[in-house]
Amino acid sequence: MASVGDWIFLTICLAIAGGIFWLAKGQAVQKSLDAQAQGLKARGISLSADGISVKTNQRVMTHDEYVEKSQASLARGQDAIKKHSHAFSHGPAKG
Repeated sequence: MASVGDWIFLTICLAIAGGIFWLAKGQAVQKSLDAQAQGLKARGISLSADGISVKTNQRVMTHDEYVEKSQASLARGQDAIKKHSHAFSHGPAKG
């Protein structure tokens, strides 16, 4: 039968082994996160405590370009709805 001292010794040994495992696992996770951050940075995506920054080679659209593209997108959506009006109707399907 195990004495109280044996149980205390077992608890201390398990705590030490668990701490070593936790530190080793934590370092591996940190290395993995650092590698992922470097991979993203190489593709132009930077992560920091302030947020995310995405580098692109495209220029910012002007207001007129934005409005024009939005209107064209709405027109394409409207055409799709007209072509498939049966998908947006209620009730039984029509021939």
